[in-house]
Parts: sequence; structure tokens; C-alpha cells
Amino acid sequence: MEAGLTIKPLEKGRRRRFTVEQKLALLAEAERPRGSISETARRFGIAPSVMFLWKRTMDDATKQGLKGNEKVVPEREVRELKDRIKDLERVLGRKTMDPLEILKDALRIAGERSQLARKVVEEGRWPVKRVADALEVSRPHLSKAAGPG
Repeated sequence: MEAGLTIKPLEKGRRRRFTVEQKLALLAEAERPRGSISETARRFGIAPSVMFLWKRTMDDATKQGLKGNEKVVPEREVRELKDRIKDLERVLGRKTMDPLEILKDALRIAGERSQLARKVVEEGRWPVKRVADALEVSRPHLSKAAGPG
């Protein structure tokens, strides 16, 4: 076993917690020539089923990583990144809505939305429905401005 790695003896009625390094070291010990998971587990006072579970978990994670030719990422890191994405989406939503709200307020204050909407439609860059919806103007007034087509 690697130098410096210690496994505390089992205390009656208590569960032991193993670090990732300890688990890897124990599995590496079992992989040595003439070694086995059962023998290593007995030697260190660990149930063989626990070590087999560690091995299966490690093998499954390795297979997952190899499938997509990707690294295996800890769940904690995935959670942190998902939280960061939510925060950024919230900020982006606010940044997108602010200019829109300002324009709507400006139009409300100006009061002549239908005239402005007609001019936008006459330019021919935007469909009548989009202009009417954005500027909250009824379409029949704009359709006359757009003319045939």
C-alpha cells in the first residue's frame, strides 16, 4: 500500500468514511500481482462487497467518460455550473427587457403610436403584424398604410 495512507480500524457500531484517495489506493492494492479485492478487503477490515461496489462505480465512470471521449466531471461542479447558467440567464433577461420597457414607456408618453407605427410599416422592413404587436396598435389602421401586398 502507498506510504502515508492510513486506514483507521473499524470501531464497533460505527461506519468508516473513505476518501477518494483511500478508495483508489485500496483498489490499486487489489490490482497488484497475486492480489484480489476479497483478500485486500479482509486485510483492511472492509466488506468485499463495498470494494466491489467502488470498483464497479469507478469502471462505470470510466466507461461513461470513454463513450463521449470526455472527462468525468464531479456532480458538485455540474451543479455549480448550472447555477451559474441560471444566474447569467436571469441577468440576460433583464438586460433584454430593459430597452424594450424603455421604448414602450417612450411610446406611451409620446401618445402618437399609430403615426409612428404607420411610418415603420411604410418603410417595408417589418411585417404589419409584428409592428402592430410591438407598438400595441390595431392592425386595420396599419394595413391601410401598408397598401396592397
